[in-house]
Amino acid sequence: MSNHTHQCARRENADQENGNTDNNKSHSSNVSNCKNSSMKGDESYSASTDTITSFKNQVLEKRRKIEDKILESSQRSLDMLQTSEDIAVSTCKELSIQREQLERSNTRLGVINSTLKVSSRYISGIKNVFGSFKNFISNIREESMASKSGKQNVYHHDELIYQNNDKEAQQIKSRALHPGLRIRGMDENLNERSGEFDKQLKVNLDSIDNSVSRLKSLALEMGREIDDHNRLIDDITVKTEKAVASLESQNKDLRNLIN
Repeated sequence: MSNHTHQCARRENADQENGNTDNNKSHSSNVSNCKNSSMKGDESYSASTDTITSFKNQVLEKRRKIEDKILESSQRSLDMLQTSEDIAVSTCKELSIQREQLERSNTRLGVINSTLKVSSRYISGIKNVFGSFKNFISNIREESMASKSGKQNVYHHDELIYQNNDKEAQQIKSRALHPGLRIRGMDENLNERSGEFDKQLKVNLDSIDNSVSRLKSLALEMGREIDDHNRLIDDITVKTEKAVASLESQNKDLRNLIN
């Protein structure tokens, strides 16, 4: 009975040892599988991270290019506005010089018209004198038809008067046709990058705004200058036409006096 008991116990121990060996093998297999699974997960995570980083870099690069184009465009606009402003300043200066010339021409035409008024009065006086002389000569001719010597004296006197008056008329005509009456023909971080971009863009836009404001002021000034020019040109045109008409009338009167 005792031997049989010991045999059974040894058999049970052997079975337990065999069972433990199987369990150890199963455990080792599970551990190995877990390690392999963990390594595969790490590789997948690393690949996903690389993809996200690459996509982020692409987005940043595209944004940089867009920002650079915006800054370049704003800078070109600013350069063109500055060039336009320089041209406008030069134009304003030139318009100012032209206005001064027109004002001088307008003033001179006023003086010319005043002189022509005086000469017109002189011509009227000469016409009256000529009329009186013609009447006087006619009366003398009628009264001295019988006297030959008296007639010769009258003709001699008439010739002297004609010569003197012709000389005076020529002087008046010369003054009336003076060259002064000729009128001349009248300008690396996204946040840091965004901060720099915003700052530079703001500077450019502020400069553009200031340049546009200055251009507007210059345009208004040029408009006022052109209005002054138009007014002066209208005055000059009226005075010129008046001077030409007066000259033609006086020349006609002088020709009638001479003839």
